Amino acid sequence: MDVWIPVMEDVRNKRLTLDRINEHVISTKDFKAKKGRAAYVSEQLNGHVDPGAASCGYFFEAMLEAGVYDE
Repeated sequence: MDVWIPVMEDVRNKRLTLDRINEHVISTKDFKAKKGRAAYVSEQLNGHVDPGAASCGYFFEAMLEAGVYDE
């Protein structure tokens, strides 16, 4: 959700670019994990992009390449 919400806002406003996607993905580097397996090693993960956010970034890049704005 940390990447999906801002990306969907960008899609609605027709301002989604590769740079914007990368900004949203990189913004997860400073998040602290509170749930799941990552919560057990949260301190060691600081400064690393969340793997789920990275895979979402690849998805949104493919969406751009496929022509999300083509009508």
